[in-house]
Amino acid sequence: MLKPNKYTSVDLSVLFVSYELLKIFKSRKVIAYSDLLNQVLSVRGENTRKLFLPALSFLYLLGRIEYHKKEDVIEFKHEN
Repeated sequence: MLKPNKYTSVDLSVLFVSYELLKIFKSRKVIAYSDLLNQVLSVRGENTRKLFLPALSFLYLLGRIEYHKKEDVIEFKHEN
């Protein structure tokens, strides 16, 4: 588990990476896993690689995304 402390940078947090993912999903509702990872890394840098999966898990637990294994894509779920 990644625990914040007083030295933790806000830019390197699960919530911030989740926000970056949601910004990407705003323009594309369905995106391949590798494309999503590459877009996040190009915007926020290599330091966000370790936070990518926890951020995806966070969004999945909130019911905001769904993974389609057969196509290897992640779909953004709209609010009802």
